[in-house]
Amino acid sequence: MLKNILILYPQSERPIAELLGILILVDIVIYTTAFCPFCYRAKSLLDSKGVVYKEIDVTMNATKRREMSQLAGSTSVPQVFVDGEHIGDCDGIHMLEHKGILDQNLGIAS
Repeated sequence: MLKNILILYPQSERPIAELLGILILVDIVIYTTAFCPFCYRAKSLLDSKGVVYKEIDVTMNATKRREMSQLAGSTSVPQVFVDGEHIGDCDGIHMLEHKGILDQNLGIAS
């Protein structure tokens, strides 16, 4: 059986991988700045979910800040992406959690 294999799958192939019992690794990225209470709150929520994420600090990095703004359509931080898809800012991911769909967006829904 193919259980407990960790593979990065494209979004379109995830239902097949889940049927086979393959654990799916999603790419989670959060853009932050130093001393940002909203960034801290968003990271705390992600930490509570036990997911691994890449944090990109844009405090002193204008290039990454522009990249974030173009991808998210917003200059505010934090901005959270899963597999390259923007899922929201701090309020946005807390709203997803309140609706009960954040786990699904993070690829951890059972």
